[in-house]
Amino acid sequence: MTEKGASDFRILLFLASPADMAGTQIRFLETLLQDNGYASDCLTVINLSDDPSKAMEYEILAIPTLIRTLPAPAVRVIGELSDKERVWELIREKYIA
Repeated sequence: MTEKGASDFRILLFLASPADMAGTQIRFLETLLQDNGYASDCLTVINLSDDPSKAMEYEILAIPTLIRTLPAPAVRVIGELSDKERVWELIREKYIA
């Protein structure tokens, strides 16, 4: 199976710091993408401690926040990201009209 890349599917993960929990969430999302046929380059991690202007730009109200930007429309998951099936259900492509 050929992996789909960032031109097909893109998610942004907004975090407050590169703490241990952030590493766990990043690995979780990379695995989730790979398990569903997407390359890990579909994930962009944005550390709001390093670039607080991104919080305004993307209207981030809480962290962690995950935003699927491609394919449109954008979908947001805010808060707990540990339930693999639930996160995938919320961000997968089937919700495109």
